[in-house]
Amino acid sequence: VTSATCNLGQVTRAGNGAHFIAAASNSAGSVDSGILTLTVLSVPPAPVAPTITSAGELRDQTINQGGSVSWTITATGTGTLSYSWFSVDSAGNPKAGVVCPDGSAANRATPDGVPTLTLTNLSPGCSGMRVAVRVGNSVGLATARIATLTVNTAPAAPQISVPLANRSVLDGTQVTFNVG
Repeated sequence: VTSATCNLGQVTRAGNGAHFIAAASNSAGSVDSGILTLTVLSVPPAPVAPTITSAGELRDQTINQGGSVSWTITATGTGTLSYSWFSVDSAGNPKAGVVCPDGSAANRATPDGVPTLTLTNLSPGCSGMRVAVRVGNSVGLATARIATLTVNTAPAAPQISVPLANRSVLDGTQVTFNVG
């Protein structure tokens, strides 16, 4: 090259580590720059918004009164992912936090911000609760499918409303006891 500038054009990773020497000369002498090394850095990948994997979609669950339930979501995306669990009313509107249809707060065993929601000691007032989760990062949000919880009412303990009474009968007589 016979100018003070050397333009290499667009370089790729294949050019990484290449060595160059700049030299100048005239009638008074010559000089060189010494060896210069070119370092070509990788372009960082573009940030990716969260995606909820199909294996991690929320599923409807049915439990018995007093039981516990857990949902876990799996998501991918660039950087740190945040998780926000919430209830959804019958019209599809999100509620703040995880709230049962009867208005009571569900007993959470896990904090917000984690990929698993665990609810414990559930009452029939939580039956019909619809939950979802939003996963976010610096690029965007993804919302999981809504899952519905059914809480079966515990059966009532049996009761005897008419107490049994002692009876005396003759041999060969048919006897019937009713406990009502």
